[in-house]
Amino acid sequence: NEGEDCIVNIGVEVIINEKSNVSFRSLKESFELFIKETNKQQEVIKSLLSLKSLERTITYLDHPEKNIVEYYKVILLGITSNNLSNKILSFQNSSNEVSDCQLQDIDKLNVSTINYQIFLYKLSHDSPQSELIDEQESFSPYQQLLLPNKSFETLWENLIYEEGLKSNLLSYMSTIVLFSKFKIDSNICSNNKVIFLYGPPGTGKTSLAKALAQKISILYKDKFSYTQLIEINTHSLFSKWFSESGKLVMRMFENIKEILEDQNCFVMILIDEVESLAAARNASINSGTEPTDSIRVVNAFLTQLDQLKNFSNVLVVATSNITKAVDLAFIDRADIKQYIGPPSVKARE
Repeated sequence: NEGEDCIVNIGVEVIINEKSNVSFRSLKESFELFIKETNKQQEVIKSLLSLKSLERTITYLDHPEKNIVEYYKVILLGITSNNLSNKILSFQNSSNEVSDCQLQDIDKLNVSTINYQIFLYKLSHDSPQSELIDEQESFSPYQQLLLPNKSFETLWENLIYEEGLKSNLLSYMSTIVLFSKFKIDSNICSNNKVIFLYGPPGTGKTSLAKALAQKISILYKDKFSYTQLIEINTHSLFSKWFSESGKLVMRMFENIKEILEDQNCFVMILIDEVESLAAARNASINSGTEPTDSIRVVNAFLTQLDQLKNFSNVLVVATSNITKAVDLAFIDRADIKQYIGPPSVKARE
């Protein structure tokens, strides 16, 4: 309603200079004072509200001490009314993301309170590292990348999808964290920690998965000291030796589970072209060719997925351009099945 008092919730991501040895605790305290200066608050609110979209409402600002802070960005997380019976935007769980992303008549609202969430981090400049299953193998089944990483610095903000899509993915991550916190039994409440992104080629499915990993590494820095993105090279897991492919899949996931034993590390597993690992088994049987090895691969993969859900620090994101080629048992295991198509005209505006 026009003239209604409201509460604005703002996220501030502070990118620390890689050469700085500043204490994160002391910097956070000083930054809270800096961002709450009256003239600074007015500048932030004005720039954020002018964009009228939560998922794109972000602005980059310079900090006076460049030797400590490279830059910072402010993000509109949401708006609520002081009148609890009249919500303007509703928040979802601990990530403070919003479910309703429509900002209408925003300029008519009176801002009575501003809440800040501050996230401090340094960007890693490491390149992806190829990992061998063991010393006897010459191929690499996956690559590891330390996050947050310089190569994904502005990826999340520059990906344009339907309004609410990215917020829903972050909300799902916050649900995983809450389930872990309250020790919810995954046998009672399904929580496989699997997202399946599907759609035509070139719509940004893989980029979205990488951007999501980057954003998680920032928002949950207080919970996980560091984040690893593990990108599986699905084609390397198929051996020329009969019956060996299933064993390679099992050995690869055993290596990944060793990484997951460190509860301070969050791991996102990205499986591009998941149909290579989870090929529809009924198609293999009906093809008239020897199906045994490909079926062993799918069985091994699904077994390992079922074991991964026992870890609280993992998320699997799989992509596919050919959904009909993906085994239904894998699709059933995905908690989120999200179609990624070309952005609509409204999304591109």
